[in-house]
Amino acid sequence: LNCSFFRLLFLIMTTIPSVFFLTLAETSLSRIDKLSLSDETLLDLLVSAITNNDRLIMNPNAPIDCKNLRKVTLSDTNEIIGINWGLSSLKGSLLLEWLPNTLQKGNFRSNYLRGTILLTDLPESLVELDLRSNLFEGTLDSTQLPRNLEKLLLGMNNFEGETDFSKLPDTLIDLDVSSNSSLSGDIRNALSVKRRILTIDTEAKSRRSFKA
Repeated sequence: LNCSFFRLLFLIMTTIPSVFFLTLAETSLSRIDKLSLSDETLLDLLVSAITNNDRLIMNPNAPIDCKNLRKVTLSDTNEIIGINWGLSSLKGSLLLEWLPNTLQKGNFRSNYLRGTILLTDLPESLVELDLRSNLFEGTLDSTQLPRNLEKLLLGMNNFEGETDFSKLPDTLIDLDVSSNSSLSGDIRNALSVKRRILTIDTEAKSRRSFKA
């Protein structure tokens, strides 16, 4: 169990103590109902994995919430719909599974974020996700993307391995997996006329390639 697990236990016990009785032997992060967590808890978990999160937190002595984090966009009903942390020199890892449930656009491009990423538990509301120009690695699971996703930008990282592109959402019009030299997969059956697919400098196979 890693430190994020114990941090989550603490946050749950202090914010919604009557909902959960957790045991270390029976509980894992994947079994916790994300919808039961507040935006403040999700943001705290998201930021906790970024080692230099002082670049995002405006007041270190105040709670971590949407009002205390830079470049977080709210809707008219105060739902978190945008996070724009691109070009922020961020280091550490990015726990996408803790993105706010109402998020529509997430921009994390051009940082120094590293490690693996989880694409199977993204918010259903997500329309755009930009992770380009980081140090992410490992394999990708693109079989359970949000049904309304339009842009998935993963270029210029270190992703690798065979990827199943056969279950991309019908709404996806912009997919960038370029400059991941060890990434492979077949995108030919996933193409439509209106889609923009970038596979340059990868082993992924596409009928068409477009230069950025």
